[in-house]
Amino acid sequence: MSIIDKRILDFILEHHVFSLATSKKNKPYSASCYYVYDRIENALIFSSDEKTKHAQQFIENHNVSATIAIETDDFTKIKGLQLLGEVSLIESNKLKRSTELYLDRFPFAKDLPINLWILKLTYIKMTDNSLGFGKKLIWN
Repeated sequence: MSIIDKRILDFILEHHVFSLATSKKNKPYSASCYYVYDRIENALIFSSDEKTKHAQQFIENHNVSATIAIETDDFTKIKGLQLLGEVSLIESNKLKRSTELYLDRFPFAKDLPINLWILKLTYIKMTDNSLGFGKKLIWN
């Protein structure tokens, strides 16, 4: 696995919400989810009830895409990520650590029911116009 550019990692760590895109039987769906980045797994840890439409879709089709982006009217400041990966339940031997990571980032979730999933990243494309219009950084 190649090393992820520091600018990509910094961007992932600066944010905490991603837009998840799923598909089942050629029917797309998307949802916004809180995440925490797991450096060891190179993955996003997020919580979602199994009954949600997006969870039902990624349970059947593990391949998903996602985005993390800033909102700006200034095209020179456009910056964001397009991600590909696979979602799965967190393995029982990794659940304690993942739960700690998630609750450290989102302590308000301590008293809420959380059902943690892992999005293992396989591809990242970063657009960063501060480096030049349309500048892309790729990791896979």
